[in-house]
Amino acid sequence: MKLHYVEYGKGHRKTVIILHGLLGSERNWHTIARRMSDRFHLLIPDLRNHGISPHDPVHSIVSMREDLEVFIAEHIHNPFYLIGHSMGGHVAMNYAFYHPAMLHSLIVEDIAPRSYGTGLIEIIQAMQDIHLSQFKEKKQVELALEYKIKNRGVRQFVVTNLVRHHDVLSWRVNLPALKHFAEHEIVRFKAHDYHEFKGPTLFIGGENSQYHLKKDESLIKKHFPKARIEMVEHAGHWIHHENPERFYKLVTDFINE
Repeated sequence: MKLHYVEYGKGHRKTVIILHGLLGSERNWHTIARRMSDRFHLLIPDLRNHGISPHDPVHSIVSMREDLEVFIAEHIHNPFYLIGHSMGGHVAMNYAFYHPAMLHSLIVEDIAPRSYGTGLIEIIQAMQDIHLSQFKEKKQVELALEYKIKNRGVRQFVVTNLVRHHDVLSWRVNLPALKHFAEHEIVRFKAHDYHEFKGPTLFIGGENSQYHLKKDESLIKKHFPKARIEMVEHAGHWIHHENPERFYKLVTDFINE
C-alpha cells in the first residue's frame, strides 16, 4: 500500500520516521516535527486506514509493518531512527524485531509490547453510534460524544478525524476496520518470546498515563535488553502534546548520543 506522508528538514543527514497512534495522523505531529526539522530529516506517514492514506479491510500490526517496509524501500536506503506512538509504537517494535540492521535506534512513546484492554473499542463504537447527518459543526459532534467519552481531551482528539465534503461531515478513518483491529488484535497482541531488538531503545512514558509503562519494565527489558525507560511529568498518553519540551529534549538527546 502506498502511504501518504509529509517530509520535514530535507537535507539533514539524520533521518527519522515517526509513526502515529490509533485515530491519529501525520497532522498530530506537525508542531514538534517543525521544531525537530532544524536538526533532522523527518518522514511522517499516515498509516493505513488513517489520514489521507488508503483504506483497506485488513488492519493489523503485521499489515502496517509491511506497509512500512514498502515505504522505507521507496524512500530510505540507509539506517535511520524510528519513533512510534501507541499503535505506531507496536508497529515500530515489530519492524525493529525483523529489521534490526536498518535502525540506528528505536523510540517508543507510551506503549509496551503487550495487549491492552477494551477502552479503544468503546471509543470507536461511540464514533460509529453518532449519526453525523444530524450535525453541521465539529463542536456539536464533540458535545454529542460527551455521554460516552468522558475525557474531554480524548473527545477533542477524536473529532480531529472529522472531515467535511459538500457541507456533510464524515469520519476520515476506516472505523469498521479499526474496530475489528481493536476487538481482535490489540486485546490479544503480545511480542513472541523469540522477538528481540538489541539496539539502543528509549521508552517514554507519561506519569499520568493509564498505560503505566514502568510496571512493564521487566517485559520491556526482555525484548529490548538495551532499553531505557523515561517517565515524563505532567503528561498522559500523548506526551508529545502534553509535555512537548521534555519529549523534544529526550528524543533529540537520545538520537544525538
